[in-house]
Amino acid sequence: LTNGNLANEHNAVYGDAAIAYVEENFPNVEFLQVDGAGSVDNQVSQCENFVAQGVDCVIVLPYDAEGSQAAVQVCLDAGVPVFTSKAQIADQTLVPTYVGSNDVSAGQIEMTYIAELIGGEGDIVIVEGPPGISAAILRNEGIYSVLEKYPDINVLYTQPADWNRALAMDTMENWLQLGDDIKAVVAHNDEMALGAYDALVEAGLDDTIPVIGIDAIP
Repeated sequence: LTNGNLANEHNAVYGDAAIAYVEENFPNVEFLQVDGAGSVDNQVSQCENFVAQGVDCVIVLPYDAEGSQAAVQVCLDAGVPVFTSKAQIADQTLVPTYVGSNDVSAGQIEMTYIAELIGGEGDIVIVEGPPGISAAILRNEGIYSVLEKYPDINVLYTQPADWNRALAMDTMENWLQLGDDIKAVVAHNDEMALGAYDALVEAGLDDTIPVIGIDAIP
C-alpha cells in the first residue's frame, strides 16, 4: 500500500486498520505500507520499488487524482494487479476496482444537514481539501448540488486548507476578522472542521456557529 499522506489522521487510521486486518486474518500475507507524504513523485517511486520487489498486488491511496495516476500506470505497465482505495485517480476506468466511500454523497449529506440547521438561508463558508484530490473535488460536487436547492444560502468564502487543522484555523481566523455574519462552516474533512472550531472557540463563537466535517476521526 502506498498511502497518499499518513500525516492525514484518517489516512493513518485507514492504514492501521488494514495492517491489523491482514495480521488477524491472513498470517501468511506480508503487507507493506509506505507513506507517500503528500507527494505524487514519492508514490510513483514507491510503485516502482514494489514492482522491483515482485509484490503480488499494489493498493494505491492516491494523493492526487491526476498525478497519482502515473503511480498506478507503473503497476499496470509491469502487469502487477493494482487497485485504488479511499480516493480515486483521474481516469478510474484504468483499474477494475475502487474501494472507498462515495464522496459526492458525503458532501450532500453534510450540506443537507447544515442547510436544514440554518433554516435554508444565510452566509456560509467552505473549507476545502487540496485542489486536484478526488475527495475534495467530489465532496464539493455534492455540496454544491445541494446548494442549488437553497438559493438563499450564499457561499461567502471558500478556500483550500489542505486537510490541515492548523491551516484551517488560520483560514477561519482570517474570515472572522472580516466581520461578516457567518451562519455555518462546512469543511471537507474533520481535521479542518476542528481547526475552524478552534478559531471559533478563541473568538467565543463556538456556541453560535455550527461546524461540520467528514471522516468521523476520534
